[in-house]
Amino acid sequence: RHSLLSPPLILLFYSLQTSTMATIDLLELLSVSADVSKKAAKILHDVVEDAQKNGGMKYEEKEGPLDVVTIADPLAQSLIIGTLYKYWPELQVVGEEDVDHDTEVPEAAKDTFAEFSDAKFIVPLKSVTVYVDPLDGTYEYKEGRYEMVTTLIGIAVDGVAHAGVIYQPWGGADKKGALYWGLVGHGVEGFTPTPSKGFENMRVVTSRSHNNAVIDDALVSLKLPDDRVVRTGGAGNKSLLVAKGEADCYLYPREGTSKWDTCAPEGILNAQGGILTNKFGDLIDYSFGTAVKNTLGVIACSDKQVHKRVIESLAYSKL
Repeated sequence: RHSLLSPPLILLFYSLQTSTMATIDLLELLSVSADVSKKAAKILHDVVEDAQKNGGMKYEEKEGPLDVVTIADPLAQSLIIGTLYKYWPELQVVGEEDVDHDTEVPEAAKDTFAEFSDAKFIVPLKSVTVYVDPLDGTYEYKEGRYEMVTTLIGIAVDGVAHAGVIYQPWGGADKKGALYWGLVGHGVEGFTPTPSKGFENMRVVTSRSHNNAVIDDALVSLKLPDDRVVRTGGAGNKSLLVAKGEADCYLYPREGTSKWDTCAPEGILNAQGGILTNKFGDLIDYSFGTAVKNTLGVIACSDKQVHKRVIESLAYSKL
């Protein structure tokens, strides 16, 4: 059988196809994500201010008293995803809330991180999936523990967490907001990681509100004294403590988180040489269309050797 295209024409056809393939600059995506996360933070602040003037925070329960949603959650997500679609209409985005995105959004800065520009950060658009948690730690938000609240925008490439933005609306010395981001091949910005204290002196951070026997048994397996266990809220907040070096391991070996909780933190950890996996030590697949629940838990460490020792000590069986 003979092709209708001679070899030179085949090469030309392939060249035309690849040259028109849609691509995305991850630094531009991070820049827009950082910008819109700050705008989303204003929504979170405004809702709190309104609640303080009008008798308290209004919320609804989703799957129990600890799983709640406020008016701020959908408003912030609508803005974030609407902004991402404004610049990349074909971008694959997964958000926590089941709401339509805003179609009338303000401009966002695409060139904030242009100084770090490099061809290696330009990838096929179809290889990218973005996970958005507009308000991580909603229960803490409702309860007024604002320092535990984050906005998370995670970027996966070919199913692997590759970059992330974590914004703390009440972070920073002035409590007016703090931005942290990371990109594999570049590193992290917004903080200088402190080296891990190692497995023997490990400090573990885990949930303050979702404790059960699984977590307690894991802590017993690691033989940790109480003064080296920190219990706090928000998956993004806990992961950030590990990334910064204020804790050595985020331990949550049970169901209860989703990919929008972990993609951004894992992207930042991967950018600095850390690791986030399920309780068996397997990487999470962030490919578009995969199940969003992290049913096998989360173990995150800034040091891969510490992570290895944690997984070995927990010794969960897949049987």
